Amino acid sequence: MKRYQLISIFIIGLLCCALVSAPAALPQERKEKKSKVTMKSSHSKSKVSKNSKSIKSNKSKSSYKRKNNGHIHSKQSVKKKHARKSARVKGHKKNVSYSKKRNKHYNKRPKYGSSVHSVPKGSKLHRHNGHRYHYHNGIYYRPHGHSFSICAAPIGLRIRYLPRNHFYCDLHNHRYYYYYGTFYIRMGNYYETVEAPIGAVVDELPDGYRKVRIDGEVYYKFSGVYYQAFIDEDGEVWYEVVWYD
Repeated sequence: MKRYQLISIFIIGLLCCALVSAPAALPQERKEKKSKVTMKSSHSKSKVSKNSKSIKSNKSKSSYKRKNNGHIHSKQSVKKKHARKSARVKGHKKNVSYSKKRNKHYNKRPKYGSSVHSVPKGSKLHRHNGHRYHYHNGIYYRPHGHSFSICAAPIGLRIRYLPRNHFYCDLHNHRYYYYYGTFYIRMGNYYETVEAPIGAVVDELPDGYRKVRIDGEVYYKFSGVYYQAFIDEDGEVWYEVVWYD
């Protein structure tokens, strides 16, 4: 009998210990459950916010595409679109022929008149009429204080190689090479910068030109040269040199 009494007393003691420890453990379990629920809700909220942002961006892009016939235009194409509105319609021009290949890299070129802290690696130094010019792939840099400004090429400067993706125009039995506002002509083993020839046709204008209106006509002025947009027989927009200061 004593043995059974001891066993029963031991079991009752275990039950009492379990009842005492259970309420203390329940709050911790409830806290863990609450933390898990809050973590899930925060993740769901972040996902919803990200999805809403992506939906808004997609809506804005789709609305922009609807306005622009399903295309997202670059800066260069936007300029071409504005030029088309004021362009003159022309057929094939006599005494002039030009490349039909356009330059698609002008959007990556720096704006004329802007400044940079250093010239690109591989640029070459040229001295012309007492001034120093750093040349790199069709772009000319001139020292200005502690920086360098992007400037127009001086007339008469010679380079050994033409810029990549240059444009050409044949006018009056002469071939002119053009790149980003600068005209070149071949002189032996070199290419010399020359003034813009009247009647020459180019594919694009550099960033930094000014749009002016004279007697109701729209012109594009860059470095003293006036260009006028026209549409050829294929519906393409080009720019013709009409005069210069």
